[in-house]
Amino acid sequence: MVTINPSIPLAAANTVPGMVQGIYLFALSLAGILAFGAIVYGGIKYALGRGNPSSESEGKSWITGALLGLLLLAGAYLILQTVNPALVTLGNPLLPALQTPTLPQAATTGVYGCVAANGIYACSTATDSNCSAAVGCAGETCIMISSVSECGQPASAFPCGNTTCSPASQVCWNSASPPECVAAIGGKAACGSENGGNNGPCANKSQKCTLSGGTWSCK
Repeated sequence: MVTINPSIPLAAANTVPGMVQGIYLFALSLAGILAFGAIVYGGIKYALGRGNPSSESEGKSWITGALLGLLLLAGAYLILQTVNPALVTLGNPLLPALQTPTLPQAATTGVYGCVAANGIYACSTATDSNCSAAVGCAGETCIMISSVSECGQPASAFPCGNTTCSPASQVCWNSASPPECVAAIGGKAACGSENGGNNGPCANKSQKCTLSGGTWSCK
């Protein structure tokens, strides 16, 4: 008893190479069935046409054509297999992994500097805590500027949080224009600190910050 499985190999394929291979196997099976049918038809034509040269010749042609077709299919597979076995073994193409370029990072090392009289950040070096080498910092408060990219830029363009005051006892006075580091008491700008416009705390708690002659001082 012959069992015929009508399923198409393409149905189980879930990749492009699998689909191509399924189509090829289906076409090969179909070609084999057609060739078998052609041989049977040619044989019947030949048998029934005994004594009729035209029918015998036509039957032979059907059989010969079917056998040549099968030979051609088998020969094509053998040639490809001999030249390169990979030609008959389909698989997913392997693409090279993408290399993510490493972009140069902007320098973020802090340096000492000050807000010069013209409102521009004047910078020194990361070790010059007195800003003695910074042009334009004479008489100005020396602060730690968080990034060298801020050097030469207007201090007003950067929020106060972009600077680290030095020494650490100082705080950034946000209400100053531009913001600057000033003496601090309890984390707040001290009374009468630089530029003297702040009503801050006094070191001596018994004193009070008082405005006199346009300047705040502890009395």
